[in-house]
Amino acid sequence: MELNSIRILHITNNLGIGGVQKIIYEICNATKEEFGTILVASTGGEYVKRLNKIGVKHITIPDLSSKNPSEIIKIYKTLKKVVKENEINLIHCHHRMAVPFARMIVGKESVIYNNHTIYSDKRLFSHLVLDGVHIIADGEKAKVNVTDFFGVTKNITVINNAVDEFDGVVNSIPEIEKARSEGCFIVMNSARLHPQKGIQYYIDAAEILIKKGLKIRFFIVGDGPLRKEMVQRVNNKKLQNDVIFLGFRNDIKSTISQCDVLVLTSVYEGLPLTPMEAFSVHKAVIGTDIDGTREVIKDGYNGLLAESCNAISIAEKIEYVFTHSEQLQLYNNNAFTSFEDEFSIPNMKKNYFMFYGKFCN
Repeated sequence: MELNSIRILHITNNLGIGGVQKIIYEICNATKEEFGTILVASTGGEYVKRLNKIGVKHITIPDLSSKNPSEIIKIYKTLKKVVKENEINLIHCHHRMAVPFARMIVGKESVIYNNHTIYSDKRLFSHLVLDGVHIIADGEKAKVNVTDFFGVTKNITVINNAVDEFDGVVNSIPEIEKARSEGCFIVMNSARLHPQKGIQYYIDAAEILIKKGLKIRFFIVGDGPLRKEMVQRVNNKKLQNDVIFLGFRNDIKSTISQCDVLVLTSVYEGLPLTPMEAFSVHKAVIGTDIDGTREVIKDGYNGLLAESCNAISIAEKIEYVFTHSEQLQLYNNNAFTSFEDEFSIPNMKKNYFMFYGKFCN
């Protein structure tokens, strides 16, 4: 069987804005010319439109996490019908709860599971459903999560996440231009405003540095359930003029390209895409020293690592690059090298084709 004989169905919980959704899109975009059929099933979201633009059809299903018997039955029937009508011979699951459906429909030998993050729950369930399927881990720590926590040790392949090249188009942001005209050093955090991302530590680090009188302007790019709380946190600290919320933006590489350094304050991660996006526009990253993030950010090479959940440590790293411009430039250069060598789409595409090629024998 050749690659063009592969008829694949990707299943995830939703296609809203997020790292997993980006990865699914990039996999589909990289394989759409070679595969016979590519379909994606989820509850829907922003990426449905993007997939449609590249000719990938979307099938709507209920929430994979639903415990409602009627919705569980509907998911199974919908997926089974899609598999039969499109002669699907490979199901690629990007959510643990998709795996049982896939196993029942095509058998474990034709099921792929992508471990996109680091889990600490549903150990027994995950062990039972993942045993015997083909597993892709988005980094070494995601692999360790599968082997040590889930207790599954066979059929595991590590494939790094990746991002596409920057097209070079910069959409100037007035708030950043104003800060730059005032002589400010531009620090940015780009993340969904969710407890996972530790935005409160970024705001607290900003407060520390502003109180020291450093000429730094802090920007937050993204939206999410904690936006109101984070805005209130900034207001309570009277930092409205120093910490600016830019909201969600579609032009994330253009946006990051306009900062001096990006800061990632996550509490936990799989293999985060945001540092890779920064690297693609020659920007170093200060991240928290956690599993996943430290696989992308090499401390003292393409950025710096700070202690997780520690605003003082984060502030110290920001102050270091603020006061050591030559060192920051070196980090920036190394960041782009890291992108080219490890996190570019051509590398990911090559690795996925090698992986999928196993099913063609």
